[in-house]
Amino acid sequence: MKYIRFFSCIGFLVWMIISSLHLMNPYLRSSEFIEVSVAHGDSVWMIARKYASKEGMAQELEEAIIEVNRLPPDGAVHAGRSLLIPTLAPANERRGGAVDKALDTPALASYNDVTD
Repeated sequence: MKYIRFFSCIGFLVWMIISSLHLMNPYLRSSEFIEVSVAHGDSVWMIARKYASKEGMAQELEEAIIEVNRLPPDGAVHAGRSLLIPTLAPANERRGGAVDKALDTPALASYNDVTD
């Protein structure tokens, strides 16, 4: 009986660690979505590659699409289905609309046709 309890606790701890790792996926933390209709021949992977904010983030987006839309683990979809695609806000929107702008007076002067 002690072994069952011990292995149950270990299993629970492993599950807690693994389940918390998916929170590192920025798409799963997103509150912005777009709706996409699946075309004939589309797969979740193809859609993820099309809408990923960076090329290297397609796998994270694929996992998020599967989870958000409660798809089977293999991501099987059929044509005509609508999917919610999580999107990441651009950096300037994530910081409350602030935009990084360096004050480069000589460059601005020539841009604005200002002469000495």
